[in-house]
Parts: sequence; structure tokens; C-alpha cells
Amino acid sequence: MFGIFIFVLAGFFAVATAHAELVSNQRDLDVLRQDIATASASNAVLERQVVEASSPEEIVRRAQELGMVRAEEPVYLIAAGPVREPATPVLMQPPPPEQQVVVAAPEAELSVIAGSRAVSVGLEVE
Repeated sequence: MFGIFIFVLAGFFAVATAHAELVSNQRDLDVLRQDIATASASNAVLERQVVEASSPEEIVRRAQELGMVRAEEPVYLIAAGPVREPATPVLMQPPPPEQQVVVAAPEAELSVIAGSRAVSVGLEVE
């Protein structure tokens, strides 16, 4: 009889322990779900800000705030290859529209003469 009592008591203890673990895990799960909801809301706000900041109108507005103006006579740069020393100024004619490509080469030295002005942009290419 005593053995049955111990067995039932151990069973109740095991059920109580399992229930406590389930409650604890559920609480952790609720906290994680709340963190996900908060992060999702923050992500949505950031994505909306990126879309707004990337609009052509916003880019033009911010460029004008920085004092930038639209080029009346665009200057086209054509990189012949990596440049390791300062390049000499070069006067180039714009390529035909089907060959016009805008390339941003990190770290290259480019010098251009536009009309009577010489423009030099210092970058280095590996």
C-alpha cells in the first residue's frame, strides 16, 4: 500500500514539474513573440523611410539642400583601366546615348577638362 502511495505521489510530482516547465516555456514564447512583433513594426517603419528617401523627388530635394545643381553640360568619364598614379587631364566627347554608362569605380584618380574648367576626382583602384 505504501508503494502505491509513493508511486502516485511521484506521478503527481512529475506532472506538476512538467506543468511548471510548460508554463515557463510558454512565458518565454510569449516574450519572443512580442519581440518579433516589435522588430517587425520597427522594420516596417525603416522600410517606409528607405522608400521615401529613395524617391527621385526626395533625392533632388536633398541634393538642392546640399547646394548641388543640375549639370547643364554633363561630362562623361571613361575609365581605360586601373590608375595607380595621378592621371593627366583628358578632354572627351560624350559617347553616343546607347553607349553611355555611369560607373562608380572605388578609389580611382580621374581628371577631366569640362569646357574651360579642369575637374579632378581622387580615388584609388586596386
